[in-house]
Amino acid sequence: MIKKIFGSTIVFVCESTAHCSIHRPTDIMLNNIVDDIVKSNYVVDIILDPKGIAGHTLKSKLGGIVTDNNEEFDNTVDNYS
Repeated sequence: MIKKIFGSTIVFVCESTAHCSIHRPTDIMLNNIVDDIVKSNYVVDIILDPKGIAGHTLKSKLGGIVTDNNEEFDNTVDNYS
């Protein structure tokens, strides 16, 4: 698994499938996150965002689901190799 850090946001990437999960995105880093995911051709599975604002912005640009459930997010990331 690859971890990419954008400020306080972490993007977890499965190396074998190029699927990724975004942990607690912040408004300040949204453009950097979007640019990197698009450039790298990653597929977003899930976005953990308790407040939902940045997460829904990312969802509209990249897809995936937005959740505030840590366990659901962790289960997704645990499936990455």
